[in-house]
Formats: sequence, C-alpha cells, structure tokens
Amino acid sequence: MLDNIPNNKLQPPYAVDGDLTTRFSTGTAGVGIEWFAVDMCRTALVDGITLDDTNDATDQAAAYTVQVSTDGTNWSPVAMSCAAPAGVVLPITFAPVMARYIRVNQTGMLANASWWSIDELTIQCASAPDGGSDAGTDSSSEAAALDSSSEAAVDSSSEAAADSSSDATGQ
Repeated sequence: MLDNIPNNKLQPPYAVDGDLTTRFSTGTAGVGIEWFAVDMCRTALVDGITLDDTNDATDQAAAYTVQVSTDGTNWSPVAMSCAAPAGVVLPITFAPVMARYIRVNQTGMLANASWWSIDELTIQCASAPDGGSDAGTDSSSEAAALDSSSEAAVDSSSEAAADSSSDATGQ
C-alpha cells in the first residue's frame, strides 16, 4: 500500500483509466531504466502525448524518451528531454507519425529514491492529411485506445520489478 492506495491500484492499466486518483507506479526507486508502453490496438497518426502527475508530483520522470512503433518490436524515437519536467502536466509534442505502440522511457535518476508514476497518460492524434475521419485530438485518458471500449493494452518494466502486462480493463 502506498498513500492509502492498494498495490493492485498501481498497475499499468491505471495510467489510462481516466481517473487521477489511481496511477501506474514502478514501486521502486526510479533509476533510469523504467518504461511504460501502450498498444492502441490499431495504427493511428499520432503527434503527442500528455503525462499527468497532478497527484504525484515527486514521481515524475527525471528525464525521458518517447518512442513509437507500428509492430511493437522496432522502435523509433520521437521526443526526448534530459531535464525534469517544469510542471506536473507534461505535454510532449512531436511531428505526426503513424504508430500503434507508444513507449515512454524514464531515463533519469529520481531524487530521494522516488518511484516513477504516471497518474494519467493521454495520446493525441494528429489530423489526417486528407482531413479524414481517423483524425482528431483525444483528450480523455480512455482515448488511449482510440475508442470508447478502452481496449488498449499497457505494459511496463523496471529492473527491480517484474514485467507486467494487462489490458486497460484490468483483466
């Protein structure tokens, strides 16, 4: 239990559940090798993500890279920062790119042995070049799956914690 939140409420699906009172957390000190990935279940034109740590401001990434993939195996970097975020809500924008998977890598050492947490992660979809219907900005966390069924799969890893995988429904 952490901050009166049961450990089962710190699992990966809670980073995309639309509820800032739950979160994903590594459960161990952030040492720069942690990552969090979302499978959107379909390819989309993506141009940013937002990491919201409103309730856990000390658990932010000390530095990060963002990578995308269409197959979950071959990753391309789209954004990075070697500095800690200036605020608790971190919008990260990048050139529009087709992606099915998005991975955030926490690459810095967190102060005071803080855990790395994500209260909410949202994915922004770019407008399609032809203005097609596969466009729009998804502002809710459940839009991580790009549809209302929230079928996104999430996964995370840190050296000290075993890999875990679950779909966004927590099953």
